[in-house]
Amino acid sequence: APPPPGFAPPLPAAAAPRNCGTGVDPGCGLQRNGLLPLDVDAFGGLTQALKGTSSELSKLDMCRSVLQSSALTAIQLGVLLDSFNSELNKLDLARAAAPKLTNPKAAFGLASKFRSSLNKQSFTQLMASQ
Repeated sequence: APPPPGFAPPLPAAAAPRNCGTGVDPGCGLQRNGLLPLDVDAFGGLTQALKGTSSELSKLDMCRSVLQSSALTAIQLGVLLDSFNSELNKLDLARAAAPKLTNPKAAFGLASKFRSSLNKQSFTQLMASQ
């Protein structure tokens, strides 16, 4: 039945914003080369798998595998970088992730995750080139 006079039909429900498992994440609703960033379940699974893996090379392989078919937000990259101790492995991850970041310019601040000024500079140049 049509709504009574003076009543408008209800508005369609807005789609819930994507949840990337990183709180308020400006890169979460963006795409890169047609790929969306990992959602909350996929990102949670990846971070749990990384926590359960001691080998940094194995962690790097896991991240590379995921990045073959998914994008990341800058915030997600920051969380993943924290899984690594080796600056060289962090930089390798950043190189793999850079072309898949939905908001690479937002990643500049992640240079602070590197102790070496040379690695900070390399990371910043990498993000600037995206």
